[in-house]
Amino acid sequence: MPDRVFGAFNVFCTPEWTRLATGESQRDATVGVGVAGTTRVRPWLFLGGEMRHMRKYDSAGLASFAGEALYAGPTAYVIMSPTWT
Repeated sequence: MPDRVFGAFNVFCTPEWTRLATGESQRDATVGVGVAGTTRVRPWLFLGGEMRHMRKYDSAGLASFAGEALYAGPTAYVIMSPTWT
């Protein structure tokens, strides 16, 4: 429904390389997917929800699994004034 219901799907991968003060380097990566949906309940108010699943690896090449997390929660967007959007 135009201007009433919105959805999103995201896939991400964030490899990281860190050089420590000792000269050693540390590599890790986070990968995940996220979905979200929201609907306009008033002309100035959107309410919805989001869910994100993330996996952490102790190597940039995704070889050493370190853990995972699932985040879920509500979302809200309020238009305070037409000039603030």
